Amino acid sequence: MLNTTSDICHCLVRHPDKVKFLVVKHEESWAPPTLSFPHARIDFKPKMLNQGMMDKYGLKTRVLRPIVNLPNYHCIEMELASAQSSKNLKAVWVDRAEYMRTRTVVEDALDPFGLWFAEQEVGQPPVRRPPFHQPGWFDQADHWIQFQLDSLGIQVTGSVEQFRQGWTSSCLLRVPTNQGWVYFKAGYEAAPGEAALTNALSQRFPQTVAQPLAIDAKRNWMLNRDFREQYLETDLEELPAFANSIAQLQLASLDSLDEWQALGCRQISMEDFAQFCEQPEQHRPVLQEGGGGLTDQEWSILLEALQPVAAECRVLSNIGLPMTLVHTDF
Repeated sequence: MLNTTSDICHCLVRHPDKVKFLVVKHEESWAPPTLSFPHARIDFKPKMLNQGMMDKYGLKTRVLRPIVNLPNYHCIEMELASAQSSKNLKAVWVDRAEYMRTRTVVEDALDPFGLWFAEQEVGQPPVRRPPFHQPGWFDQADHWIQFQLDSLGIQVTGSVEQFRQGWTSSCLLRVPTNQGWVYFKAGYEAAPGEAALTNALSQRFPQTVAQPLAIDAKRNWMLNRDFREQYLETDLEELPAFANSIAQLQLASLDSLDEWQALGCRQISMEDFAQFCEQPEQHRPVLQEGGGGLTDQEWSILLEALQPVAAECRVLSNIGLPMTLVHTDF
């Protein structure tokens, strides 16, 4: 029975070289490292998970990806940043044969550890899995960050840390420097590349878009300064000014749409939106994929909700709105 007052998280800490995961001694039994949190979106908070592993087990870890992400229960794959524990930890590595002999999973029940072993036997991660979900990626990013900041004459004053991570969209790291926090963002390697696009926008609209400190367009990586102090005290009364800045940028981009399309920006019309709302079945396999996908009941609710949206898209399509740059996060 799961504790309904908190989220339970099993941490599958993978061996650096072999197909094994870590189990630790919990009083009278052996089990994977287990964390408990008040209800929270832990799927976006690697810092919280890594801190939990340090506080409870003395292990310095890095979050890779979710294996299972359900209400009240999560199983997260991790890698070790250091093989040493700051606590008197009793732990062993378990391979598939050892796991199958000792597992207590009910037949046909969800078994995230069995799923992990099955995937490792394939030998290659799924094509759609982002690089930042894979072992060893953090070290590559760390080295790039250190090199870029050194080239810029910015002194690093602490360790690079995982800050925030959307499971499929992006990964944020940050590092303290003598000029304040510097943030690293890795976007999903699909067009448009946010790093190259942000850099191009900053050159075209320097008063609206801040130029990144450094970018790697091929890997869609970029470094940015911390703007928190500049915008922390933003009042709601200033939101119209922000909206006006976005509108001015959109109007100014009308004469250079070819440039943005060349960078990979998709051209999506209101007609496209209407067709999506009217013909959602082709997207159903993706929307219902995995343990965190839509249930059949949720799918029915979505179909009903899309009908009026499709009608409104048709209305807007007939008005003849021009194509322009849109950033949905705004």
